[in-house]
Amino acid sequence: MKLLEIGQADIGTSTTVTPERQRYLWMAVYHHSKNLVLLHRGVNVSTLDALLKLPDLRWGMVRGYRHSPAEDKFLDELAQQHKIVIAANEDDLYKMVCSGVVTASFGHPISFDPWLQSHQAAQQVTVHDFFPDSEITAGSIVLSKARFSQQAATLWQDELRKMYRDGTLRAIMRRYLTEPSVDQALKLPLD
Repeated sequence: MKLLEIGQADIGTSTTVTPERQRYLWMAVYHHSKNLVLLHRGVNVSTLDALLKLPDLRWGMVRGYRHSPAEDKFLDELAQQHKIVIAANEDDLYKMVCSGVVTASFGHPISFDPWLQSHQAAQQVTVHDFFPDSEITAGSIVLSKARFSQQAATLWQDELRKMYRDGTLRAIMRRYLTEPSVDQALKLPLD
């Protein structure tokens, strides 16, 4: 983000829209996502309440990652109960869920889906929406305002909207994501 801000990087992807980032980036939305819950395959629960009743519950997370207010409150409560395990990064987090070091974690399909496919680990986890009312965030291709004009940024956004409407964006995403993940990413219109 710092390199984009100062114009030493031109473009970034899958960036969450925030007021701070809008100060120095043009943001062209191309997908929407929300946190889902990844459970180690050996965990047989179908509700959040049942998950919380597990005596050996351990929840993995990457420090500093953004969650919805309800999810952050949930994680704070688990931290007070000493049930949080901190991962160094997403790679570490997904390895911990797959191996059973942690029972569960949050993850965005745009992130976990390719990881699970590349590590042939999709059978090691189940995916659940235990927070159905959590916020859906827009993911954007971002252009450094130090390197792109507003007119150029508008052309990028117009092209992404055209790709959304004609199915090109879905076809590209489907090369890297499962059908359910693509469905979620493109469920909301880009406008």
